[in-house]
Parts: sequence; C-alpha cells; structure tokens
Amino acid sequence: MEAEGRNILLLVVDCLRADMVYEKHLDELHNVRGIINEGTAFTHAFTSSVSTMPSFSSILTGLYPARHGVVSMYGRKLRPWVRTLAQVMRKAGYYTRAEVSGPLDPIIGLNRGFIVYNYRRRDETVYTGWWRKFLKDLGNMPQPWFLLLHLWALHMPRYLPPEYDNPRYGKTRYERALIALDEKVGELLDAVPDDTLLVFTGDHGEYLMETPWQKLSYYVKWYFKKALRKVSKGPLSFLREFERRISLPVGHGFDVRDILARVPLVFKAKGLFPSGIKVDFLVSNVDIFPTIISTVGIRCNLPYRLDGIDLYTAVKEGKYPDRFVIIEAAGVRLTREKYMVAVRGRRYKYVLWPYSRDRRVALYDLERDPQEKINIVQQEREIAELMRKYLETTYLPYHSARTRISSILRRVKRSRRK
Repeated sequence: MEAEGRNILLLVVDCLRADMVYEKHLDELHNVRGIINEGTAFTHAFTSSVSTMPSFSSILTGLYPARHGVVSMYGRKLRPWVRTLAQVMRKAGYYTRAEVSGPLDPIIGLNRGFIVYNYRRRDETVYTGWWRKFLKDLGNMPQPWFLLLHLWALHMPRYLPPEYDNPRYGKTRYERALIALDEKVGELLDAVPDDTLLVFTGDHGEYLMETPWQKLSYYVKWYFKKALRKVSKGPLSFLREFERRISLPVGHGFDVRDILARVPLVFKAKGLFPSGIKVDFLVSNVDIFPTIISTVGIRCNLPYRLDGIDLYTAVKEGKYPDRFVIIEAAGVRLTREKYMVAVRGRRYKYVLWPYSRDRRVALYDLERDPQEKINIVQQEREIAELMRKYLETTYLPYHSARTRISSILRRVKRSRRK
C-alpha cells in the first residue's frame, strides 16, 4: 500500500516518560523496543504542556496552548476556529475514531472530526472487557482509518495485574505498570495491519518519588502546607500566600522540568520512515499533526499557520532546523501566579513566570545541570535575553490578547448582572 490511504494509529500513553522508554527499561519493554527498532525515534521530543488536556489539544491541532485555547486542565475549550487532525483526516476520506479516558471529555472540543469518540470511564483500562472488545472491533473498522488511542494505565493510581506488582519488575509502581503495559502494546500490534502508520508517544512525563530523600521532601512539604492552612486565619491570613507557593513535587502539571516535559516520539511505517534510527534534534508534540498529513500525502489548506513542523520531510531530506520549543505548566486550574512557560533549546532552558508579582525568571544549562537546580540567569545574561525576546515576541502576545479579551468579557458579564 502506498503512503496515501494507509491506516493511521496515534497511540498516546498518559504519563509516559522518555527516559523510562529510551534509557532505563528498554530491555524489559520488548514490544516498545520493537516499535523503536522498526521506526524513527526522536529522542529529544517535548510536550507543549505538562497537563493532559492542553497536551492532547496540541497533538490534535499542531498549535501551542496559547493559540488553541486549552491552557489548563479545566475551564477551557478549544477555540471554535481551530481545526483538528481528525477533521482533516475525515475530509480526506478516513474513518475517524477515538478511544480516550481521563479528563478528555468531549466538552473540550477534541471530539471534532471523530465519527466515533468513545470517552470511557477511567477504570476501563487494558485489563478490562473494554480492551478485549476494542481489539475485536479493530478488524471491522472501515478502511482507511485514523485511530486515536489513549491508554491510562500509567496514570495514578496506576493499573497493573497482581502478578506484575512485584519488585522484580521495577522499584516503583509506575515502572511495574509500564512493563505490564508493554504486553498489551504487543496485543495491539498483532491486531493492526503491518503497513499501518504508527505514531507512539506520551502526553507528558511524571515525577516519581523514587528515593528516600524525595519521599521525605514530599511529606515534609505536605505537612507544612497543612499546618499553614490551619493557622492562616485572622491576623495570620497573610500566610496563605506562602502556603499557595509551596508545590508538592509529585505527579505532573506543576513544573516544566525535562522529567515532566520530555516524552518518547516514534514514527513507524514500512517504506516511509527509516527503521532503527534515532534523531536527536528538538521536536515538539505540535509536530505530530503536520508530520502525519505529510506522510500520507494529504494537502491541508488552513487559514492559519501551524506551530509544528513536518518531521517526515525533515528526515527524508536530512535537514533538521535549529529551533526552540515551548513548554507550559498551568496545573489543574490556571492560576496566574503559578503559571510557567519555558523556551527549551539544545543546551539552555529559559523559564518565565509571566504573571507572578516579581516576574520570576530562570535559566538552566542542561549540559552541566540536567536536574535544573542552578539558576544562571545572572551569569548568562545575553543568552537569557535572547530567549526572553523569542518568548515575548513569538508566543506571549497570544496569551496577552487572550487575557485582555477574557477580562473584557468578565466585565461585560458583571455589568449585565447589575
């Protein structure tokens, strides 16, 4: 089968960390390793947001959060003028289906273009009857099809069979759940045609309490926050601000560090993407949209530009652009004080809290400081200024415009109530 008309499987594993796939557990992940060995792996791929809803919105639109409108986990919807990948595929004659869970409620607008958008309960995982029924349905779907498959097993509380909940499969429940999930990935691969265009990725990473020190830090902060919450009343109410500033380092959504932002990204398609090569130039999940349509030869005339680039052509021509990528952290609900946005380059990462009272900034040298602990913004002012200008000229204006419009709409609503 030629590129045009191939079935397309977009497999997104929630909370999937790149280091767990490429470095720590590659030997135990037999089926995932097969995808990597038979496809083209981008080892420096980053999510646009460390929360599920904004990240998926970027995957399906090719736009960063400030442009597609889904910035935080709740209270935001996809902007009405934005077209999704499913809409493009459906117009091109594809049968479009989504199997999603977690927070991906159709109310966001991500169901646009899907003929079937199955929003299942969070406890319907690869270890339940839903999975068995889904694998049977695969063989009966009209071809060509575009399928978005969202797997939830790695997300807290983490789902895995009892036989895998054993230290020999990993020191954390996350690692054990990942190794168990690999078996289900194998079942999926057996059920799809060999010439399927498979895109394998994660929506964001996950911070784990892997060492005694990390566990101690978490619980100390948790009890301190709890104590501050109790006493911050009356004359001590000013302590509430300190309580809000303490973030608990677990899960995702709260920071833009690579451990939360770096995800695996592999494109596998016989005769299209070369097998067994690893590409280390910077890519983003906004690149998935333009890469898929380019790979299968679909022309898409959108009335706006995409933020993503076509990786298929870049690999084919061997031309990899030197670029920055954007990473956001907005938490469960967008709060102006805690909102973070980063510009990630090959070596440096510039982080800005644009709406904080003191407009905090940080710059990290990722070669010398991969844990992102040493802020060198004062020592490397020229680099910080370059990355700040990039952020403020190419990205933040979209946020500013949205903020002004939201403020006007709030004032109009208040005046109508009066």
